[in-house]
Amino acid sequence: MAAMQRRSGLSLSAGRAAPAATFWRAVAALCVAGWLGLAAASGTAQEPARERVADDETLTDLLRDRTIHGIYADGNEWIEYHAPDGRSAYWDGCSHPGKWWIADGLACYRYPEDPTQADHCWYVYQTSKRIEFVYYPDGPEGPVGGYSLEVTPGNPEHLPLNKTDCLSAAAPVSPQRTPL
Repeated sequence: MAAMQRRSGLSLSAGRAAPAATFWRAVAALCVAGWLGLAAASGTAQEPARERVADDETLTDLLRDRTIHGIYADGNEWIEYHAPDGRSAYWDGCSHPGKWWIADGLACYRYPEDPTQADHCWYVYQTSKRIEFVYYPDGPEGPVGGYSLEVTPGNPEHLPLNKTDCLSAAAPVSPQRTPL
């Protein structure tokens, strides 16, 4: 038994492994850690790059009659339904009716309640997992301003296309109602 213990590098006295066993365990742990690191890195390296959706027809098909649940770069969540007739319903805590259209490879939006009456246009990119939006003024290689968490067909949230449910800061609050 003692000869077997010496060959294996294990010592049963005091329940501890001999230095040779400790060395080989450390080598095995490093090999496993290295293999796991390579596996993780190769998974990341194989992730397909995002591709810009610049063709107007393809971009229209990507958004038409779809609801996108998304998140902005600052962490605020939003939802937008793109009706087939060009109307939209945007939600950021309350609903905003608007219009959407595709022009020159950009997805554009306008909301009647927006005091600037500005067109908000975005470069659109697609990966295997999500849709990414880059704000037009930032250029096509600008930072991602928002991206989809989920894309669903239709308007499953029943977002209103013709009215808002937002309260104006200038509107008086009824004493019978408690503001949210």
